[in-house]
Amino acid sequence: MTARTLAVRGRVTATLLVAGAVFALAAGTASAATIYTNIGSPLPGNVPSVGFEATSTSEFGGQVSLAAGAKKGTSVTVAMSSWACQHGGAEDGTCGSAPGSKFEEPVKLNIYRVGPENTVGALIFTTHNTFKMPYRPSANNVKCAEGESKGGWYDASEAACHHGKLFKIKFNLGGVPLPSTVILSVAYNTTDYGYEPTHVPGPYDSLNVGVTGAATVGGQPLPEDAYVNSTWSAMYSGLGTLGTFSLAGEWGGYQPEFEIKGS
Repeated sequence: MTARTLAVRGRVTATLLVAGAVFALAAGTASAATIYTNIGSPLPGNVPSVGFEATSTSEFGGQVSLAAGAKKGTSVTVAMSSWACQHGGAEDGTCGSAPGSKFEEPVKLNIYRVGPENTVGALIFTTHNTFKMPYRPSANNVKCAEGESKGGWYDASEAACHHGKLFKIKFNLGGVPLPSTVILSVAYNTTDYGYEPTHVPGPYDSLNVGVTGAATVGGQPLPEDAYVNSTWSAMYSGLGTLGTFSLAGEWGGYQPEFEIKGS
């Protein structure tokens, strides 16, 4: 299974959850090419991920550089991970979800310029959509019955148990002009966190952002650092400003999973 907790290298341990569901939205224009991606293909059953409710987070992102020649962005895809069950818990063997079941959650995408010394610069583009997020599959208490696998769902294609399932959401950019390097982020609300907390428990408390390593198209100018807005100081590892969207150090090579299409 995918590890539930990642050590943020050196001083900090950030609680990173794993979850998912496959919700691939339609591609953008036919002529659009991939100008940045670190999302695996084929999409794995799950990857490590950052849970906003678990880490007191409102916004999470990373700095990316686009493939040479790219000038306009047409879409951004984000890999999300969901531990949400329709009933029961994700790790104790009680998780149950009807096949195809979903819940709705608004998510905002932000694109910023890179400021001096890698600070968050001016906002270039923002958009938000309400997506139908899948619940994770029910627990397989035969194949995923013991140890860290207990309570997971079984991915036959990988012969592995996961507590969450990876899926994708997609935002249309409409051909927005982009500099060669940008900061991408997503923001959404949970019971206690987000820019407008709901104060009502819901499946979004188990909705996370997938994280992984190096890009296969484009680049990562700060592979060891992320950008967060959190009220938990451990998320920053001594960089940035608590409670603001700013640079967060020592993420051990884990970056949020994005794919940008453009021309």
